[in-house]
Amino acid sequence: MRCGHRGTTTSSATLPCLKGLDITILVSTSARGPSSEAVELLCPLPALRKLVAYEISNQDLIGESLVIVNGVRISLNLQEVE
Repeated sequence: MRCGHRGTTTSSATLPCLKGLDITILVSTSARGPSSEAVELLCPLPALRKLVAYEISNQDLIGESLVIVNGVRISLNLQEVE
């Protein structure tokens, strides 16, 4: 992973400029054509570390992340979805 360190490759633990991950998921919405929706999660690195350490749930991670659907930022409350 490169992060402005003169072309050197280092781990995320030593990259102060790495703030999180941008995860994009394309969901096919039609079996007949190329119709799809894009769901993007911008997850902060501290929340990802808490998830890996079992300190928060995946729902908590989504709550701490930015959720974008087809380019529109949304608020997602999983308690209401269930």
